[in-house]
Amino acid sequence: MLLTQPFRAWVLPAVLALAANGQNVQGNSNPNNFAAQDGWGLPYSVFAANNQANGMELWVLPYFNSTSCSGSQAPCMIELRAGPAGSNPRNFVRLGGIFLFAADDGVHGVELWRTDGTPAGTMMVSDINSTGPSNPHDLTVVGGRVFFSAIDIAGDRELYVSDGVSASRVADIWPAGSSSPKSLFPFGNDVLFSAENGQNGRELWRSDGVGFTALVADVNPGIQGSDAREMTAVNGRVVFVAFSAASGTEVWSTDGTAQGTTLLKDIEPGVVGSLPEGLKGESKVFFAASTASHGRELWATDGTGSGTTLVSDLRPGPQGSDPKDIETYLLDVWFVADDGLAGREVWRTDPLGSAPVRITDLVPGPGSVGPRDLVATPQPNGVAFTDESAANRLWVTSAAPSGATQIGSFQSGPGNLIRNISVTSLLSGAPLVFTAADNASGLELWRSDGTASGTSMISDIAPPGVTTVIPELELETRSDGSEIEIRIESVLQPNGIAVIAVGDATMPGVPLPGLILGTLNLAAPIIADLVVLPPAGTGSLVIPMAASRPPFLIAVQAFTLDTTLQLPLTSTDTGSMALATSHPPIPCGGTVEVVGTFVDKDHRYEVAVEVTSPLTEGYFRFRHHLKGGEIVELDRQTYPNEGQPFFFFSGHTPLQSIDFLELLYVCPNGTGTVVWQSYC
Repeated sequence: MLLTQPFRAWVLPAVLALAANGQNVQGNSNPNNFAAQDGWGLPYSVFAANNQANGMELWVLPYFNSTSCSGSQAPCMIELRAGPAGSNPRNFVRLGGIFLFAADDGVHGVELWRTDGTPAGTMMVSDINSTGPSNPHDLTVVGGRVFFSAIDIAGDRELYVSDGVSASRVADIWPAGSSSPKSLFPFGNDVLFSAENGQNGRELWRSDGVGFTALVADVNPGIQGSDAREMTAVNGRVVFVAFSAASGTEVWSTDGTAQGTTLLKDIEPGVVGSLPEGLKGESKVFFAASTASHGRELWATDGTGSGTTLVSDLRPGPQGSDPKDIETYLLDVWFVADDGLAGREVWRTDPLGSAPVRITDLVPGPGSVGPRDLVATPQPNGVAFTDESAANRLWVTSAAPSGATQIGSFQSGPGNLIRNISVTSLLSGAPLVFTAADNASGLELWRSDGTASGTSMISDIAPPGVTTVIPELELETRSDGSEIEIRIESVLQPNGIAVIAVGDATMPGVPLPGLILGTLNLAAPIIADLVVLPPAGTGSLVIPMAASRPPFLIAVQAFTLDTTLQLPLTSTDTGSMALATSHPPIPCGGTVEVVGTFVDKDHRYEVAVEVTSPLTEGYFRFRHHLKGGEIVELDRQTYPNEGQPFFFFSGHTPLQSIDFLELLYVCPNGTGTVVWQSYC
């Protein structure tokens, strides 16, 4: 239940945040980090799950009539870290007949591992950082190797490569700091990526993994950089999103050389640009972009300037149809958009230039339940998706404009939809793998062949236990300049306890109690306290606070209160976690007040913004950070908004795959300031 009524009159900005981690709730194994297989795959796949005895560990999922590491057709666990803490495996990528991934065995920290689906064939590839965790991110297969970023002994994140047997650093791109490579993308036998070298800002780089690593192009000269991202291949080139002072944020193209890296098209002239997002495709790349005349609509490119065009003006006028969830497969292009007549619905087009066709009308008329999480299914040439209603439904539809069929309804979920195709599944129907909870089994692993009768739970990995209720935590903070009142509502059983800490955002981090993902580094706490929640589930704490203090962080972690709970709290205690930030001043002028919430039970977020003094023209950007390091935009709204000072962001996001949510205000020069943040 959202906090909707203020409990005191306040005059200064508000921050409300929620994040939750239900990974240790009895009856929920919380499967996550599925290794998707497209095409002729292996007879098995891998994922992470928590059986409530061994923590979050590596699991093997056999296909069709093959057997797993247990010798049966049921999923089986490979324990990398003995005990209840779990190794938390993630970032799986397939390299030939094995999978590489990151995991923590409790001895070496988070390092690079490999598995062939058997205990004997599962081992650490390399202890990259012998003094601490190397935390491999952005694992990307290029030919017969995997490129990734990792933290070296000096504490800097740099580019690494592995053949599955060993791993080595490719280059020290920034000797005096961390180059932090990300957005890795295959380019022949080389890899393209964005990185910083301390001189050019975040720009586009290229490496062969052996002796050649170099800056491709300085798209936006200066220390700010272009923040090159969303690389996508098309017709022998790579298109990507980048910022330049001359054209704002637009789509660029490269052949891997400086002279061959050019602005593809200045879709919306000016310092803001068209803000392209969601690049997907093969023979053509589709994406959402904004112009003053058409609003935010669907665009496509074949990699040339002349071939970069508006697909269709679905909603004429400056508001636009706001396409999201773009999904491409073979000759199908799917997305969700609002034409102003039927609400947000599922649409389809193709790379041949056909006019988009609305496929669904789940709510007749202008209403909508917000279709989302589109995943293409080759059979029967359609997509599966969920929606934002409280009904927790799974849908499928074909390419014909005949609507959609509901094939499941759940207590929680469905989420983490992944298409897994293997040799056998190509013959027996393309399976959809996802997480969901029914009334009996909690959040578990499910599959579907696109029909109601073919939708079933794969395995009840975690025992039902006493309860399958996922704890909810809501945190509201208000300040009148002399104190902060923190109000907590937590659905725990039957009582709860909350650990609260407030810290300076500019001070070094210190660990606070963490859950399955380990400790959370909150800035040095200036105060910490405990609040015991009564059976009604509501508690509050008032903290004296100087009105002039700098930006601060607030962390709250809630736990069930029972006879087994001991202090200090350990990483195996059931609970939820929230982290809120006070809003800092925005560099390009103006101030905002933010009130937001995130509820883990239905993966719902709601964030309201009021501009209290005028900002320089820019935009609000709402996005989530995946645990593997990828950043996905959920919403974007341009300021000013027809003279209105209010902005509202709402929707759902797959809880198991995100690390944190954040809302930024992006100035004309591309600088983004976080105005709200919530860790999960």
